[in-house]
Parts: sequence; C-alpha cells; structure tokens
Amino acid sequence: MEQPNECMTWEEMKRRYPSKWVIVDVIEGTLTNIKAGIVKYVATDDEIDDIWCQCLDQRLNYAKKRTKMEAFSGIVDGIDFSIDVEAVYK
Repeated sequence: MEQPNECMTWEEMKRRYPSKWVIVDVIEGTLTNIKAGIVKYVATDDEIDDIWCQCLDQRLNYAKKRTKMEAFSGIVDGIDFSIDVEAVYK
C-alpha cells in the first residue's frame, strides 16, 4: 500500500498506478466519475478491502476506483445491476 497524498488527474492516476486501486479525495468530478483528486491510498486487489473498511469506519468521504478493469476480474462497474442466487438443498 502506498500513501502518496498527491493531487492528480484521473489520466495521471491511470498512468502512474496501472491495475491498482486508488482511494481519492475527489476535487473535480463525482465519487463515481473522478476527474481529479488527492490520491490518499494506492492498493492491490489483496489490500483494498482492509483499507476501504478503515476509510468507512473513519467516515471519510473518499472514492475508490480501479485504474484498469480487466476481463473477468469479478468487478461490477455499473449503477444498475442485480445478482441472483439460487439455493440448492440436498
């Protein structure tokens, strides 16, 4: 995990931290459409859950986003989605 605490545009974040999660204090844009912000944390897939839970516990109004969505990565990126689960009893 890195803590750069540096202001960047979204394009700069994607170039500097490819295939990483960034947690950002958004300056320009929205929580779902970051245009620029202060990068507070940079994390791998393995680190993001713990770091994000800490941010939520501290009630920090940050955004989190992955700089690159890879095919079949298990990430749902959308506003309107559903997940169906079917229980099978034997």
